[in-house]
Amino acid sequence: MAISVSSMMNIYQKLKAVFRHFVGGLYNRFGDHHVFLLSGGLAFSLFVCIVPFTLIIFAVLTNILEMPSIDSQFRGLIEKLIPYGKYADFAEKMILGRVAEFKIYRDTAGLIGLAGLLFAASGLFSSMRTILNRVYNTTSTP
Repeated sequence: MAISVSSMMNIYQKLKAVFRHFVGGLYNRFGDHHVFLLSGGLAFSLFVCIVPFTLIIFAVLTNILEMPSIDSQFRGLIEKLIPYGKYADFAEKMILGRVAEFKIYRDTAGLIGLAGLLFAASGLFSSMRTILNRVYNTTSTP
């Protein structure tokens, strides 16, 4: 049961046409919807949400964990990341000083993070709604 050369060429031509149709349509859709610009805006909105979320995580962790545990975790991380003792000691001193300051102001940082996350998340979801409405050509009804 051998396949003839003409049937192979026919299959190749059909696959080529299907590929050209889908890839060409995808290319045109990227151009029509400015996909890279929209995705860049969405990525920026997501990045803005990460900053207050980090403040909230630190506030929760400093309330849950004890200070010696936090210190030992940071010391271990710094030893792994920075191989040179002089620079590791400087980084350790600087980071652990900031952690001690953060422990003092953890409640304020948590509240600021919560308010910032609510504001930033509303911008993120608004951007997502705008992008999806534009891509799917929907209009909002009152």
